[in-house]
Amino acid sequence: AVTAKSLHGNVSIDNRVLGAITAEADTGYAMGVNAHAYDTVNITNEGAISAISAMNNATGVSAVATSGDSSYVGNSGNITAQGQSAIGVYADASGSAGTATVTNSGAGTIAVTGVSHATGIAVGDGLHGIANNADNAGTITVVTSGGGYYAGARTQSIGMKVGSGGFADRPKYSNSQASVTATNSGNINVTSDSPNAIPGSSAWSYGIFAYAKNGNVTVTNSGGISVQGDGGFGGGVVKGIYADTKYGGVSVTNAGDITVATGSTPIQSGGFDLALGIQSNTLKYGSSGASVDNSGHISASGWEAYGIGAYGAYNANVGVTNSGDIEAHAHGATVLYRNNVYAPTAVGISAIATSGDSTVSNSGSITAASDANASGIRAWSKRGGNFFVDNSGSITATGDLAFG
Repeated sequence: AVTAKSLHGNVSIDNRVLGAITAEADTGYAMGVNAHAYDTVNITNEGAISAISAMNNATGVSAVATSGDSSYVGNSGNITAQGQSAIGVYADASGSAGTATVTNSGAGTIAVTGVSHATGIAVGDGLHGIANNADNAGTITVVTSGGGYYAGARTQSIGMKVGSGGFADRPKYSNSQASVTATNSGNINVTSDSPNAIPGSSAWSYGIFAYAKNGNVTVTNSGGISVQGDGGFGGGVVKGIYADTKYGGVSVTNAGDITVATGSTPIQSGGFDLALGIQSNTLKYGSSGASVDNSGHISASGWEAYGIGAYGAYNANVGVTNSGDIEAHAHGATVLYRNNVYAPTAVGISAIATSGDSTVSNSGSITAASDANASGIRAWSKRGGNFFVDNSGSITATGDLAFG
């Protein structure tokens, strides 16, 4: 393993194509490369880096600039991390003008396996900074296997997480104005396998997870994203792209292939099962809107299945444009839980504004099929805004209760 720290200067590490770095631990933490500097950190890897912990956490590469302007990790080699919780690459720059960036090139591979938590790339965890960026043109494979053994347990698997790093179960919003950018032209494969999970637990899986507090979030996908989840009897949530901001704006553009599917078993104990191709949200007053532009292929399969979901809080506008293919398939039984009836639901596009306008334009193909409820397009504004739907494509909805 390699550890490099500078209290007042910079750290630079280059692992060449023939280089091999291995860190193994039984009960302790395993870290392949650990770089920590006051100013800037620059790490490039062309070789092989491996971090494995049998009973603790593991990180392949960690690059932290506490007060500097830049933390950068570039990978064109092979990075492996395996542990109870595991991260392939983590980068953060906490300076007032800090920029944290991770790139995984076309030749790069990142493979991460965890029991409870696993993340391929994690960028940003500081209280300041101006930008957090992740760009994947290679292959990221993330697997969690196990977990869900007690009520309240939450297993989490993420391909790329931009906006906050570490092992947090939920978004960790800082007070910075940092913008967030996630780009994928490669392949991201995420699997969460907890078939023995008990009721009250849950398994959450994401291809790309991007979020900010005050800044804007931009996600662009032209590659392949596959997210598969099995939360057993606890419940599972799988999302291809999840993007949200509290006070900024969100823009998601997809020209690639996104496939999400769950195999959980929602039962009377309150389990849930959701598959969502793309989700774009703004959450607070003053946010500038949420938009999705899809020209690719999206397939969602689960007890609840949504191709695209967009939400704008307060006066934020919502816009969804589709010229691609969207398929949403909902399957399973209708269940009774606490005197309420819940049924499988499939929705192609859902665009909901609170007080702003909601606009959907479709020139592509939308299919929603369910054992119970199905809708091709749902668009509305809750409190006085306008909603518009412009369709020149094909919409098919099939179910016991179906709406185009």
